Amino acid sequence: VARPLLRLHGFTVENSSNHNEKKKAEEEKGDENGSPLTAANNISTLVATREKCDRLQRQGEMLEGVARRVESSLQRGYAKMESTTKRLSRILQLSSTLKMAMRLRFEAKKIQGCGIDFDGIASGAGGNVGGGMDVDLRDLTRAASSVAAMEALLADPDLYGEDNGGAGDD
Repeated sequence: VARPLLRLHGFTVENSSNHNEKKKAEEEKGDENGSPLTAANNISTLVATREKCDRLQRQGEMLEGVARRVESSLQRGYAKMESTTKRLSRILQLSSTLKMAMRLRFEAKKIQGCGIDFDGIASGAGGNVGGGMDVDLRDLTRAASSVAAMEALLADPDLYGEDNGGAGDD
């Protein structure tokens, strides 16, 4: 598998038997220093090296183009992700606000349906809590609990959003 790729990139791949025969021939042929290199062999090596350099330069240019495309694709993806994250954050904020509004509505219905006549208590004689009426303390406790929950919800600054800055605090 590697041999065609190596040949494509300018390397010569030989069988081990060919390599051994060539090595023996070079050892027998060598010059006075024992070096098997000749002028023709040097020229072919320089040409092959130059071709390899040119090929590597073309590959480098191609890889730079690929890197630019990948980088721009990543930047577009990041921008899309960032805008989607902002939208999701707004949706979660709205969901939280809606949840608080629904809880306020639930607590208000609980207070209205607790069986206490608030109008009768308010118009009672001299501010007497009982006012001559039978008021179950458990109903008052439930109503007080609902009122406390509503106060806590109304004190939450997220209910009013960032624009009002808690305008409903009074």
